Amino acid sequence: MATLGRQRLRTATALLALGSALVCNAPHAHADEGLDVRSEPPPKLAPGSVKLFSTQSSTYGLTLAGGPLVYRSVHDATFSNGVFEARLGRTITTAKYPFFLAGYRYIDVRMFDTKSYALSVLHEIGGGVALGPLEPEVRIGVHLIELDVFRGSYNASLFSPRVAAGAALKLAKFRVDILGYSEYLWRWFGASYLSRGLIVGLTLDTPRPRQQMFTDDDAGLTQGSGSVAPSN
Repeated sequence: MATLGRQRLRTATALLALGSALVCNAPHAHADEGLDVRSEPPPKLAPGSVKLFSTQSSTYGLTLAGGPLVYRSVHDATFSNGVFEARLGRTITTAKYPFFLAGYRYIDVRMFDTKSYALSVLHEIGGGVALGPLEPEVRIGVHLIELDVFRGSYNASLFSPRVAAGAALKLAKFRVDILGYSEYLWRWFGASYLSRGLIVGLTLDTPRPRQQMFTDDDAGLTQGSGSVAPSN
């Protein structure tokens, strides 16, 4: 029994020593490799593919849009005339001729009547075909967060859906679009509403943002703008 116990003790000691050696030598192994992420080439795309919403290949824009609307409560049968909808936002578009895919982000304001208003953050994604300067397009969207009041009934809600379809005319750096839309104003507190409208928008192409890249040097991880920071 004593011999068997000593053998088990020696085996456990050997395994512990082996594990300690592996753990201690792991950092040195990586250090000896001398891996530098700056020397790695950028990933290559397959032939005929396109990187969606890339800062290097996408078009950015600033959009101002607005138009009339009609609305009704889900409990009513007929629509009432609203006052207006207005929005201001940013766009990003990736094109693979003749198709394009675009993302939209707006601050959206709607006035239904003199006592009913809504303020929301609207995100949309759209796709279409470029037929020369004419660009038919369909969109789906959601009001990520919305604050509204309908005749004294206050509400805060999320995720009200919207669909839209229309066409745009693209001339140089300007794009004019006309869209019809329908949406469900999902109010978490109070009656929900259906809304339809016509939106006319003007988009101006803007410069692409400066591409950001990260590099590591002797001082640690540093951030640059399109160039490698020199080592100290």
